[in-house]
Amino acid sequence: MRSIFQTAAAFYAEFRVPYPKELMARVVAECGLDERQRLLDLGCGTGEVFLRLLPHLSSVVAVDPDPDMLEHAKRKTPRRGTSDVRFVQAAAEEIDRTYGVFDLVTAGASFHWMDRHLVGSMVARNLLVPGGMLVILGSTSLWHGEEPWHGVVRDVIRHWCGEDRRAGTGLFQTPSEPHQAALERLGYAVDETVFEVDHEWSLRTLLGYLYSTSFASRGVLAENRDRFEADLMASLLAHDHSGQYCETLRFHLILARPPSP
Repeated sequence: MRSIFQTAAAFYAEFRVPYPKELMARVVAECGLDERQRLLDLGCGTGEVFLRLLPHLSSVVAVDPDPDMLEHAKRKTPRRGTSDVRFVQAAAEEIDRTYGVFDLVTAGASFHWMDRHLVGSMVARNLLVPGGMLVILGSTSLWHGEEPWHGVVRDVIRHWCGEDRRAGTGLFQTPSEPHQAALERLGYAVDETVFEVDHEWSLRTLLGYLYSTSFASRGVLAENRDRFEADLMASLLAHDHSGQYCETLRFHLILARPPSP
């Protein structure tokens, strides 16, 4: 994942829209978090999931293959508190019972980058305590958005990055099936909820968000970055001179209980 999100970590930490409070409260309630549980956060990025749950946990193992992402997560983690946080630079597929067992395993906007069959099987067999839960979080991508201004942004990205959606130095491979179906095939009992949030972007925050992605990061744009910025600004202002761009963000929460042994 290092090559996928190279140069993106600082923008990810600042410009990603937080998960809704209602969504995080649902995780706390459904998982019965009362400051005694251990969390394994796979593909933790800059800590957008585990930091929100930290007050309700006893300890966290935060895993990500990108050292820049982990460094930003460390900076954002409070130095004082009862929770213990351990940072591990590794792919999700590399985590085993060496790190112990957990009451809760999360993957926020990262499960699609993993070998879902391998990780889902490993979590169910080796990493969750009886009654534990796998929680997948994510949101819809601007790449698939239906607002008119989304099309303007995609046209500019395609002009400077190519027609196919990028994933760092490679191309994005669409998962063969939805997460829910993939987990159900592994025997998980799955409940999925969608939370909608109206959001307004400015030119600055929208550009920052794009730089946090795998398809339009500064690393992907390379020497075309300045020309991309100028083209994006001009195209968006020609579409709507207000400089404010609204959409309804859809956040997905999947609560997955593994099959009984």
